[in-house]
Amino acid sequence: MATISEMFTTAINEANKSAKAVTDPAQRALAYATIATALATTGAVDNSVKTDSMTTAVAATPEGKESLKNKPAAAIKATPAKAAPAPAKAETPAPVVNAEPELTEEWTEESMELLKEELEFVQTKQVEYGDATMDDLVSSFSDGVHKSISDINPMNIKGFVAFIEQCEADQQSA
Repeated sequence: MATISEMFTTAINEANKSAKAVTDPAQRALAYATIATALATTGAVDNSVKTDSMTTAVAATPEGKESLKNKPAAAIKATPAKAAPAPAKAETPAPVVNAEPELTEEWTEESMELLKEELEFVQTKQVEYGDATMDDLVSSFSDGVHKSISDINPMNIKGFVAFIEQCEADQQSA
């Protein structure tokens, strides 16, 4: 029998897959924002679950997080470019495998590379708006569940980016 954490992780990963299938950018942003809001309002999930032959550590404790403004910037700059894979032989077509990793709430080198654009966007906005404003945005985005920019993680960063973009669009139209 699956635990609540396993079911929740599966539901979030399936929601992410569904959001990727949405072609309209505005609707996709709304889907990611909805997923991230659902994730942000759940509170802390602190046990590890096994999913698709890979262990997914889900840690929403402050001890398991590092500052978004410090670690990702350094890690992105320090991550070397990956070499392109060798082309497959024409006689043996390679099976189609979804190589995209399952996201967890922990920042890894792989998640930082996968979400590089979102991290750069958030870091740019942090410089533009300052820490206090970004913390206020995080609190507003998560309906008060999260209080700091360091609470943004791989599972909610796309929704947070969409939230910031929507706030900026609302400001421009006002």
